[in-house]
Amino acid sequence: MYLLDTDILVDHLRGYRSLAVIAQEFSCSLSDFRISIISVVELYAGVRDNEEARTNLELVLSVLSQV
Repeated sequence: MYLLDTDILVDHLRGYRSLAVIAQEFSCSLSDFRISIISVVELYAGVRDNEEARTNLELVLSVLSQV
């Protein structure tokens, strides 16, 4: 299990580095990644004024388990 930092998720959402590539680098799958509720709150704060970004965030969060 890997706890993802907010910066990693921001990079993914901005298209800099995908979670799939990170998973491959760690020889794991997306199901091995977790996100803290604090990161979730930070991410929602960052997309509060952008409906498209919010939709993308919700898609990413749908595949990550929260801790």
